[in-house]
Amino acid sequence: MGLAGANDWENLQIDMAADTISDIRMKMVSPAHETDETLKQKKKAAVINESLPFLLPRLDKMVKENGGYLANSKLSWADLYFVALIDYLKAIIGFDITKGYSNLAALEKTVLEIPAVE
Repeated sequence: MGLAGANDWENLQIDMAADTISDIRMKMVSPAHETDETLKQKKKAAVINESLPFLLPRLDKMVKENGGYLANSKLSWADLYFVALIDYLKAIIGFDITKGYSNLAALEKTVLEIPAVE
């Protein structure tokens, strides 16, 4: 299916996108592992009010600049990785990371419409 880059530069672009997604995942999962409810709510608020507003616009911009994909203007494993995590992250923190980010929402729709992804 050709989900990797065609060369080292393209692979680097994919890795940068995937690293940003991993950063988002790590920030969102952290409150879920907190046992102190007060601290858990503080961590959750920090993620929703600080981390996500910093990271999601950058990810959304990457999709916009790459013709609807995260890197190299074509489908890559990073796109699949992102879409695979959306529902999981929403369940963990109760926040839809594509809400308000039209390019991310469009990417999710594009990936989910691929017959092999069903």
